Amino acid sequence: MPAQLTTRAQVNGYRFLLRRLDHALVRRDVRMLHDPMRAQSRSLITGAILALLVVAGATIMAFIKPQGSIGNANIVMGKDSGALYTVVRDKNDKNKMVLYPTLNLASARLLSGTSEKPTSVKDSKLGSVPRGPMIGIPGVPAALPGSGQGEHSQWTLCDRVLLSASGGSESSSKAVTTVVAGTLQLDDHIKSADAGTAVLAKWTDDKNQDHTSLIYEGKIADISSDATTQKALTQVINLSSTRPVSSKLMQGAVRVPMLIAPEIAHAGDDGPDGLKSVKVGGVIKVAALDGSGGSNLYVVLADGIQRVSPFTAQFIRAVNSVKMDDIVSVTPDMIAGLPQKHAYDPIPANKGLPIDDFPSVTPRIVSAAEDPVSCVTWAKNNGYGKSQLDSTESLSDWSKVQLLVGTRLPLSDSQVPVQLATADVNSLDRVDQVYVPPATGEFVQSTGNKPGTGELDSLYYIADNGIRYGIPDIKTAQILGLDSQPHLAPWRIIGALVPGPTLSVEDAAKKWDSLPVG
Repeated sequence: MPAQLTTRAQVNGYRFLLRRLDHALVRRDVRMLHDPMRAQSRSLITGAILALLVVAGATIMAFIKPQGSIGNANIVMGKDSGALYTVVRDKNDKNKMVLYPTLNLASARLLSGTSEKPTSVKDSKLGSVPRGPMIGIPGVPAALPGSGQGEHSQWTLCDRVLLSASGGSESSSKAVTTVVAGTLQLDDHIKSADAGTAVLAKWTDDKNQDHTSLIYEGKIADISSDATTQKALTQVINLSSTRPVSSKLMQGAVRVPMLIAPEIAHAGDDGPDGLKSVKVGGVIKVAALDGSGGSNLYVVLADGIQRVSPFTAQFIRAVNSVKMDDIVSVTPDMIAGLPQKHAYDPIPANKGLPIDDFPSVTPRIVSAAEDPVSCVTWAKNNGYGKSQLDSTESLSDWSKVQLLVGTRLPLSDSQVPVQLATADVNSLDRVDQVYVPPATGEFVQSTGNKPGTGELDSLYYIADNGIRYGIPDIKTAQILGLDSQPHLAPWRIIGALVPGPTLSVEDAAKKWDSLPVG
């Protein structure tokens, strides 16, 4: 037989009897004409729930908006005022402390020796702590964010010629110089120049000496003022399409020996054995044996031959064609036993003419009226480099230097450079504006700009305001909260930036009554 279930009326009756029993014991009245005990129970439960909600709300607010206390913090910030302080404690009594007003977070971290974030404390709680004088390094950015380049490292230096009202560049002597950190925005308006494109630059060095230089294939070569050189180059390239450039741009590319008419000993004499029919100083063409169907060019020397580029062949012939109407074609076997010379051969007997860095093809000079923007860009896929010298890396890891030409800077419309306070378009010896992506910064180690260089020099932090700050060592960088390994950056580009103060403990400890103005 199934068990009989308790009815709802029975449960309610049982609860009523229990309440009447409580009422009789507490109030000494079994009649229970009213039920005030039930109202008291409800009030107690409601009060407990409200108290629990208040405690939970206070706990949440403590996490979201803590009032804070100094505690063991080394860097504190006034919650209401935003004032930054470095906490200096007594060596014998940690409860005794002095608050030093600090100019910026970098200085506070250097002084405290930690990379901690400031602890927010209500200003009223800081009022009871003694104060020291103002300390820190003036001119340091409020924050030192990390790089936006990832493992890649790229630095670019550009000049934009300010054309005359008529759109010409002949009378222009002004240019805006810009440094760009990071990946470039390349398109039809600004692109990498191929080997057949070059820029002819006129500029003035630090000693106020005027120069004319050729920028090509990521290289820069001064052009000799020698009359023979000038006359020969005028026949090969257009020497009238010069443009004004800054001295900073001339530092960015890889500098190679001067473009000067090569002096060939015994020019005009009979060639060496096997090439008696060709004069010394003559240019010959030999079919390539690699199956490509092409040919190689050589200049005949008194004791051998030296391979030359098409540009160099034209240049040599424009200087002295040794009465040869054209380039002579010879068979490969005719040069098989002849010594081949090279400009940088370590063996003196094999050293040839200093022409190995001459342009690989005869370049077309791009005028400023056509493309007013010219840039030199340095890029390295493995921006951190190696633990050893760069020269131990494979060729694919080497840095690359390229020439860019176009009508605008290699930036998008939303990427706006910072114009420096020292900008002056009338002066071609300084950087006028810098673009480092906002809210980022570059912790770098300077290196040479030549591919495969082994140079590893000083450490710097370059902020998004375009200023270069020195950093003494890696330990200091870690205290500042920077990456443990810096990117590599070419000194010939970042060295053009405006230098800021060095971020050192010694400089951070300097005390100030007031800061200098102007």
